[in-house]
Amino acid sequence: MNNQNQQFGYLKYKGDNFKGSVDIGQLAKTLYALDKFSKKYQKEILQLTKEEMFSIKASDVQDGSTDVILEIVDNVVSSAPALLMASGYALDRIGVTEYTKKYFGTLGEQAALRKLARNKKLKERKREISKDNQIFVVVENSNQETTKISEETWNNYKILNPALNNLVEIEKGAHLEIGYLGEDRARNIVANISSDESQFFVPEKLDEIEGNLEDRLQEEFNEENSEEITITGKFIDFFGMAQKYHCSFQSRREQEKTGKQKILCILETDAQKDNVLELLKDRSSEHLVYVHGRATRDWEDRIDKLRVEWISKDKNYNPNQTKII
Repeated sequence: MNNQNQQFGYLKYKGDNFKGSVDIGQLAKTLYALDKFSKKYQKEILQLTKEEMFSIKASDVQDGSTDVILEIVDNVVSSAPALLMASGYALDRIGVTEYTKKYFGTLGEQAALRKLARNKKLKERKREISKDNQIFVVVENSNQETTKISEETWNNYKILNPALNNLVEIEKGAHLEIGYLGEDRARNIVANISSDESQFFVPEKLDEIEGNLEDRLQEEFNEENSEEITITGKFIDFFGMAQKYHCSFQSRREQEKTGKQKILCILETDAQKDNVLELLKDRSSEHLVYVHGRATRDWEDRIDKLRVEWISKDKNYNPNQTKII
């Protein structure tokens, strides 16, 4: 892939309400969701470095058109294709065409699962092994409707699907068609979302999303899908060291990245426990602390759970040089 923009996908808005043009606000939300999905796909699935990653932008949107052409904007100043890594093996010098098929194929799968989930979480019901030793997962929605998908698609669902939040915002009676450009610019549809289905891509209200605290306290910490993070905020509750999660923490900065909900925390030492209990005595909103560890995200891509490695009142804290507070 060279450092020039290359057209690779499209959006098509259909419906009487469009009257030959696209609302820029609706388009902006869709483009943001697609770019977020793309970056998550590149980072988590293809294992690209920050320097290798590229963005998705819209070509010039002309007045009187309901079609939007998508471009790859290559951030790598290089004439050679990037070496893409996926699922532990190298996809040697994949160009735009190969990336397009894989990216949009995955996007189509995840859009279909989002519609099946109806803005709730899908649950794994059972696993099956085919005659050629392929692993499939039977998943179920809240209405007990099921479908069988590959293990890879299910793993992608846990990582990628939250990035589709706010993908679609269209008026009643309209449709959004998403697809990629194949040979001779032939259009290949991967998702067709109606206005009735667009509600499944809108995050629910905070109190509905957060769910029952008792249920969350019983959930396992997924170390495999965790990320390293430092969060600024305050400890809210202490549940006791006998619990699976010992306390809760709330972010007070960059909440657009972390969320506003209670983050369930695992403490590693008695010293951390003592620190938390001492900090809970200070209810001043001005006294924030920095907590660092491995975190997992929930369905809405917010920080959900945290395995605490260190706690400090110093934003420049270095665990190799300074004692924990």
